[in-house]
Amino acid sequence: MNVVESSTATMEAVKLDLRFTGDTRIEPSSALECQISDKFVSARRKQLERFNDPDFDLPSMPPCVTKVVEISQSPDPSPRALEQVLQLDQALAAKILRMANSPIYGGTRRIDTLQSAITRLGVVSIRNVVLAIAVNSTIKSDSRIGPVANVLWEHSISTGIAAQVLAKRLRLPEQAAFLLGLMHDIGKLPAWILLQELLPPKSPVRHEMLSTLVEDSHCEIGEALIDAWDMSFDIRTVVGWHHSVTSLNALYGHILCERPEMASSDAKALAALICCVVLADRALGALKLAPEPGVFQIGGTTLATDLGLSVQESLDYLAGLPEILKSNDFRNM
Repeated sequence: MNVVESSTATMEAVKLDLRFTGDTRIEPSSALECQISDKFVSARRKQLERFNDPDFDLPSMPPCVTKVVEISQSPDPSPRALEQVLQLDQALAAKILRMANSPIYGGTRRIDTLQSAITRLGVVSIRNVVLAIAVNSTIKSDSRIGPVANVLWEHSISTGIAAQVLAKRLRLPEQAAFLLGLMHDIGKLPAWILLQELLPPKSPVRHEMLSTLVEDSHCEIGEALIDAWDMSFDIRTVVGWHHSVTSLNALYGHILCERPEMASSDAKALAALICCVVLADRALGALKLAPEPGVFQIGGTTLATDLGLSVQESLDYLAGLPEILKSNDFRNM
């Protein structure tokens, strides 16, 4: 979608009071589709067991990525330790240098060392770039899901950027919003893999029906994947709950139930960031920049109001997104 089309979509949003109709849900109709659907529902309930089964080819994060995340989450992250880890993966180090020299990070002087890249980007940005590269590689290298890989990666990175833009507007932590947006739909990867295992060769099953099955299951399956990857609670929460959020306070309550030891301020901050991801996800669907099923509203909602986002600010946000996404530096990792 170009900027002109985006403006048209925004004008339509005004007429519709910021309500949008997404993709149509496709229910199974033929005997084969019903059979596949039933098998998928049964199999997804055992997904966590499958992830722990040595015979299941689990999508995996490279060891260096896990180490980078571990270092970034320590109370006093060491740039030197981060550099030592990145030096072990030359391809990853080269991509880090390329990102550090990209316009998105505003550098005027070219840098050629990892140490300088870490200084320019910071530990949190390095973590996000590394995870983005790893997610891209994990999705695109899995031949089992075919052309779906490009769609999934495009939506993952676009949601990360859209959440970061919204967080900046609302004066929330931008880098954290990017990370949560990047990871929110990761459950679709194992969901598609599981479906491909169930489909007979050259199956006449409609892709749209399969997409509906994935849409209905990816939060539950994603939580199991995040547990298998042993990733953080904030990522697990956005992966499992981004389609269940109705208000900031309800999400805040859920977070405290799951983590009663968490400080109230930290729980509220995490809830606000996840609400940013939810609105970013819906905004992409509203602008037809991502496949999102159902009917949803962007501005004037409980979520938008909870975040202090006015209807006009929602419109401004929608209008600016296409050009921002088109100019980002993450797509060609």
